[in-house]
Amino acid sequence: MSFLAGRGAARFRLRGPGRGLPRRRVGEAFALIASGRPAVVHTDPGDHAGLLRAAADLRGDLERVSGSPSPLGHDAGEGLAVIVGTLGRSAVIDALVAEGRLDVSDVAGQWEAFVQQVIDNPAPGVDRALIIAGSDMRGAIYGVYDLSERMGVSPWTWWADVPVVRQGDLHVLPGRRADRPAYVIAAFS
Repeated sequence: MSFLAGRGAARFRLRGPGRGLPRRRVGEAFALIASGRPAVVHTDPGDHAGLLRAAADLRGDLERVSGSPSPLGHDAGEGLAVIVGTLGRSAVIDALVAEGRLDVSDVAGQWEAFVQQVIDNPAPGVDRALIIAGSDMRGAIYGVYDLSERMGVSPWTWWADVPVVRQGDLHVLPGRRADRPAYVIAAFS
């Protein structure tokens, strides 16, 4: 994947619009948006409510960038998908880990860490998916909003009406990315 990772993770180059997401297909890139149609966002209904909200926000961000609605599914569907979940709360993600197809060794047990990886045939009926798996609920949420930001959606879009640039095609380069915040915010009572 073409990204810049944070502390303790491998370094990647930045390429293309939206901080690392090329508009044109490059090799085996995953089509997040193809000809104006965004990928379906899948979640497990038993996952954390906060993550389900973040997945709905991702759906909205895909619609803002593509101009077309992105369905939100709890069951695997057809074609291309973004599968979002928390380790231990998503059956699809846990199955990929058990099969050795999704390596979470550097995020499992960490606070607020996530991994993003493109995987072929991750579930029945899904040809290819970008998997966003969090070590915990906040890690999965960070992974979702990280993708939105790299698509070109500013965190200030809602608060300050920062415009979103429409794109008919947007791809994620194949590979794996693991990251986590540089520091943990502690609450004092």
